[in-house]
Amino acid sequence: MSAHAKRQGDRRDTARTRDFPVATWDDDGSTSIIGAQQFAKQNKADIGSPYDGTEKLIAEFKRRGKVKDVDLARELAISIASSEFLEKSEIGLHPEIAKIIGSKLVSKIQWGRLWSTATKDKKKARAQHELWQSKYDEILSRKPKTTKATAAVWIAADVGGDPDWIRRVIVKRK
Repeated sequence: MSAHAKRQGDRRDTARTRDFPVATWDDDGSTSIIGAQQFAKQNKADIGSPYDGTEKLIAEFKRRGKVKDVDLARELAISIASSEFLEKSEIGLHPEIAKIIGSKLVSKIQWGRLWSTATKDKKKARAQHELWQSKYDEILSRKPKTTKATAAVWIAADVGGDPDWIRRVIVKRK
């Protein structure tokens, strides 16, 4: 075998070996992605231990039913960094982590819907209260000595509503 062929063979061998990512996790909670070759060259004590938080996070979710947003963000960051390192178009995310993220997002969406419904109900109530107050102001302009209880009964008969509740809402203005 010629020297040129040997050099070509050496290049092919190095081209076939691909450096894969290793996620490391330091004591302060920060994570980093480095190549396996670099990981092998450096002292393990200097760079921290390999990241094993995925299984711990899944176990915590199964045990407690909830996880911190920071932990999920860390999982996403590691998955995105490793997919960029491997030059993949898709992100390799553990299926359990995807389910946890989905459940947290759905719960926030449901909360948003409930909040939206409550806000709409408050707007409707505010409009109803303003109508009652305007009717009370009209009654007071015609008969200034009318009590709130009497006016509430008249307003309830006119536009509807509970007289006791109307009496609590309307205010005698100066």
